[in-house]
Amino acid sequence: MAADYIRMGCAEAKYMSLPGSNPEAVTTKDLLIVGGGVTGLTAAVEASKAGYPSTIVEKSGNLGGWAAKLHRRVPNRYPFADPQETGIADLIAAVEADSNITVHLNSATTKIAGAPGQFSADITAEGGSTTNATFGAIIQASGFTLFDANKLPEFGFGKSPDVVDQAGFEALVKATDGGVIKRPSDGKEVKDVVFVQCAGQRSDKEGHLSYCSGHCCITSIKQAMYIKQANADANTVVLFTDLRTPGAGGEDFYRNGQEKGVTFSKGIVSEVAPGSGGLTVKFKDLILDEDSSIQADLVVLATGMVPNAGVDIELVAPALTEEQEKAEKEKSEEQLKAEEAALKVEIMEKSVLNLDYRQGPDIPQLVHGFTDSHFICFPYETRRTGIYTAGPVRRPMDMTQAIEDATGATLKAIQAVENAGAGRAAHPRSGDLSFPLFRKEGCTQCKRCTVECPFGAINEDEKGYPTYNESRCRR
Repeated sequence: MAADYIRMGCAEAKYMSLPGSNPEAVTTKDLLIVGGGVTGLTAAVEASKAGYPSTIVEKSGNLGGWAAKLHRRVPNRYPFADPQETGIADLIAAVEADSNITVHLNSATTKIAGAPGQFSADITAEGGSTTNATFGAIIQASGFTLFDANKLPEFGFGKSPDVVDQAGFEALVKATDGGVIKRPSDGKEVKDVVFVQCAGQRSDKEGHLSYCSGHCCITSIKQAMYIKQANADANTVVLFTDLRTPGAGGEDFYRNGQEKGVTFSKGIVSEVAPGSGGLTVKFKDLILDEDSSIQADLVVLATGMVPNAGVDIELVAPALTEEQEKAEKEKSEEQLKAEEAALKVEIMEKSVLNLDYRQGPDIPQLVHGFTDSHFICFPYETRRTGIYTAGPVRRPMDMTQAIEDATGATLKAIQAVENAGAGRAAHPRSGDLSFPLFRKEGCTQCKRCTVECPFGAINEDEKGYPTYNESRCRR
């Protein structure tokens, strides 16, 4: 028996030939970058340096994203002493001057089909005109949206104009161009400012974010320094439960904040009460273990970031209960068609990528809405081969980390393009030239393969038979 197995193996090795790539596949090296913030811009510049053209699709009328709204950024250079220029204007200028980079403003991707090396994308402008182009790989750099501070009435947001979130405070400071910072209610100079950390995040309350957004503590230190630079005698207090300063220079920046007179107090804020004399911040002092309060001219809430990941298909079309299934069966054909049409419109409006995939229009998401990726083993990877995510849409991060993220995702996208052109499998079986074959005559159209394929490699044709996308497959 053993000898038979050896002879069989030798015969197979003697007569077999290595599978080749699909000769009909025509691939392109162009990259599609969805999002024109600092992550998307960096990805485009890095791709151009490597010789790969790219197209940026930005939904707003301006490049730069949140970075363009900052007065200064947290420093990324030694000695990490003071807030530094964002550099976003130079980055935008570099993109606009690069002939290898195409920019579509006020636009969105309304349909993406195909596979690595030959993605077909419809880019639709605000006016309704649509451009179709082919891309080798896609980088989703769609960033984040702010947590809605209106969900925090106990902190006075919406009750007093002198309670703002961090983005609102950046706008206040940017409007002064480094001059005197004035409170919105009466235009008087602010002299007592309280920063409330973890406002609506790291909380188990319904509607709050259960995770840490990573950048908020160090952003509050930066913003407290704005005030100290404008008025060294102003009082700035950062109220925190746990202060977190990730990044190479985080601890140094925190120490420099202390040296400049920023006060850090460990406490849990229960209420921000507006009054005729200003704002009263009530909190439980965790060091003295007693209730305390601070008077303030201005209160800044460190709210978190919510990933702009698009549609989570599991939330849009959740599994039905028995009662719901019964109710669905009782609906008329007209009702079902109307509901299906309305759902398609809703998905298109909320979707970022609008993938023409059997498994949904966007990248699968984690429990908190960030795009699916194993950040240690497979950073930037998603369960959609050839589509990579970078920046805050992947996980909470600051500007420095987003720039690094963009570079990594660009390298992965280039790798996908090269693999597709050579007919090789993507990671983890990089170099594998084999691919599965379907026995169509035995197919019962059960759709099990199209539903269960974790990488979305199999679609269905108009008759319900599986259609295989070779370069989407991870083998």
